[in-house]
Amino acid sequence: MNVGRIAELFPEGGTVTVEDLVAKGAVRKNQLVKVLGGGDVTVALTLTVDAWSGSAKEDRGRRRLSSPRAERRRAAPDGGDSLTERS
Repeated sequence: MNVGRIAELFPEGGTVTVEDLVAKGAVRKNQLVKVLGGGDVTVALTLTVDAWSGSAKEDRGRRRLSSPRAERRRAAPDGGDSLTERS
């Protein structure tokens, strides 16, 4: 899912989970969600999703995007920031 589309769906910003995306009809229930880069983001978002694309991880550094700490974490392929997995 494109991060710009998420920002459109949640113009007030805040914490967004996969369940929130399901409630808005953006993804199907029980579907894995990967955040893709691109699009306009003008609000602060905290996203809890299954995976981040490389471009989305780069965008996190340039934009007001964050990935909260979770109990289960795994290293990102590039050895950088960790991807947050849903519990």
